[in-house]
Amino acid sequence: MNNIKVPYSPEAEIAIIGSIFNDCAEGDIMLNLIAAGVRKDYFFEQRNQNLFTYAVEKNQNNEPVDMVELATYAYQHPDKYGSAEHILNLYSKAMSFSSLRSIISSLLDLRTRRLLLTHSQKTLAASMNLDANLQQTLEAQSNIIEAIQDNTAPKSEGITLSDAMGELQQSWKEGMDEDGLRGVSLGLDKVDNETGRAMAGDLVVFGGKPSTGKSVSLIQMAEAALSSKKRVLVFSLEMESPQVGARLISCASDVSYSSILHGANITKACKMKMRRASEGFTGSIKIYDRGDQTMEYIESIAKVENDREKVDLIVIDYWQIIESYDHKEEIRRLEYTSRRLKQLAKITKAVVATGSQLNEQDQPYGSKAILKDANILFRIVADADNSGYVVEKSRNSARGQFIPCSLNGAKQRFE
Repeated sequence: MNNIKVPYSPEAEIAIIGSIFNDCAEGDIMLNLIAAGVRKDYFFEQRNQNLFTYAVEKNQNNEPVDMVELATYAYQHPDKYGSAEHILNLYSKAMSFSSLRSIISSLLDLRTRRLLLTHSQKTLAASMNLDANLQQTLEAQSNIIEAIQDNTAPKSEGITLSDAMGELQQSWKEGMDEDGLRGVSLGLDKVDNETGRAMAGDLVVFGGKPSTGKSVSLIQMAEAALSSKKRVLVFSLEMESPQVGARLISCASDVSYSSILHGANITKACKMKMRRASEGFTGSIKIYDRGDQTMEYIESIAKVENDREKVDLIVIDYWQIIESYDHKEEIRRLEYTSRRLKQLAKITKAVVATGSQLNEQDQPYGSKAILKDANILFRIVADADNSGYVVEKSRNSARGQFIPCSLNGAKQRFE
């Protein structure tokens, strides 16, 4: 590996830097490069990274590049900026920004290859470490590749209003179910009518104290999605797959959850209802029920599944017990998890729905981060006099609005 030639082009790097310095009075080249997403790590040579950083700082301060100042710096610190001769040589390499586009693309390609080379070396070292957990090693490698993809794509230079509206209209068509409704149902028509349905990229949270119906709310949302040709992923950290399946069928069939789970008192009529419920699931579902699921594991699986076939709803029960490799301190772990759930919804363009344990003050246990990151947030009320959802956050409803409904635990649904 030590004999591998590092992929980079000194000519391309000099062309970019030279064009910046020749345009020092106007600054248009610098602005265009920043808009195109060029960063200092596009350059391999340290002196060119330093020269680019110098030009960026000048641009941020609304100052032109001072060639006399820079030549003096180069004379005093040739190890940092290169020789004064190198600085003067840059003047002969100037190009217009339109001519630089292909060079920028080339620099991005070379940077990506360097990242992959570094990643390959780390992968080789990790695969030789027999003491490391294999699953964690595989997930870590997947996350590195994902990070490379996220950070090497050229930035958009903007789109027209016409193109933006075209994308919006296409999303209308893609997000419609068989009833012509957009988005993902929140599980109950009365809730959808009050708050609007969840849209792609939304993080939906059902908060409640123990045994108030958080899991039931998530199951009911998954059932509604499955009945509308949606694709659903369920990450269950407390229940095993048969329990999740029994809850879904109970919710859709009106056959009691206990009867389905234990096979007790299942009559022919019950079997007929269960079969009809299953046949009514026009969508598809996958359930992951490992108890030690980490945020990194969930992200990796969700992204792979979404790349394979578009996912509409990702259900996670529940967010506060998701582990993390890198964040062991509870409050840091919860803040990280909340932020990553929101990013997962945005990256996959799916709705992410989760439950949140509330404390005696009706606040999320451990961290309030989820309050900021959620797009739609409900607090479940299960008092003797009142039961239902309190809207804590929504695009269409005022905070504090109460939606009455009762929990039917036997049939795993709110009614």
